[in-house]
Amino acid sequence: MATEPLPLQKTESADPGPAGAPEDSVPAAGSTGEPLVRFDKVVKRYGDHVVLDQLDFTVDRGEHVTLIGPSGSGKTTILRLLMTLEKVSDGVIWVNGSPLSHVRTPGGALKPAGEKQLRESRKKIGMVFQQFNLFPN
Repeated sequence: MATEPLPLQKTESADPGPAGAPEDSVPAAGSTGEPLVRFDKVVKRYGDHVVLDQLDFTVDRGEHVTLIGPSGSGKTTILRLLMTLEKVSDGVIWVNGSPLSHVRTPGGALKPAGEKQLRESRKKIGMVFQQFNLFPN
């Protein structure tokens, strides 16, 4: 059974963040005023199966974002792309105004990043799953 893609929707957060955390404690976006995260026409394919098709969305400074959808709708794929655990098939993911999985050539064009650049990107971002086992308990 094929799963229909769901549109991404932004909602206002009722949670102001940790108590006493100043707004300035959120990492600043790039100096150009870029969003913290921007998916720009991102496509992800596994063989002939298109999982994400021309996905565009941004996450601005201070926003809290939740991905909600049925199994198979692309939530984990989005996170794996953001973590550079998967490579985009097409499009670009930007973080703080810099391409996450691409590098700029001397002429300014973008080309897919090599493994060395991807390792550097992975050092700067992380995620913890809902069911996590960071520490034995």
